Formats: sequence, C-alpha cells, structure tokens
Amino acid sequence: MFLIIVNGEEADSDSFFGSRNQAELENGSNQVLIQYSVEITSAGDTEIETSDTHVILFTAKDTSLEIKALKIKSL
Repeated sequence: MFLIIVNGEEADSDSFFGSRNQAELENGSNQVLIQYSVEITSAGDTEIETSDTHVILFTAKDTSLEIKALKIKSL
C-alpha cells in the first residue's frame, strides 16, 4: 500500500520506486490518499495489478494506526 497524499500534501518519497508507506501525523482529523499494487501469477505469467485510489478520513489521538489491504491472490 502506498501513501500518495497526506493532509493535502504530496507524500515524500522514501524509496527508489517513489512510494511511501508510513507517516507520523498530528492528533486530530487526518486525510490520506492511498493506492495498492499486487503481483499476480497466472499460467506462469506475472502481472502487476493496481487499485483505484482511495481517500481515508479518520480522527485519532496519541495512538498508532495501521491500514491494511486484503491479500489478493488471483484476478
């Protein structure tokens, strides 16, 4: 899963592939734009499937949150 936008600002890239997957946010209301990709192997071929982007709104205080996507194994 990749963070694209965090609270209206482009997420800083922390890898060669230009994606970021964690952020430290202020207490209160926050908004993130995420997208995820998965490699799927079918009949010996590997394909990379990428999701639509999703906006997630949440409010949190003094806690760690984790956003996870379900494991996708086939088309």
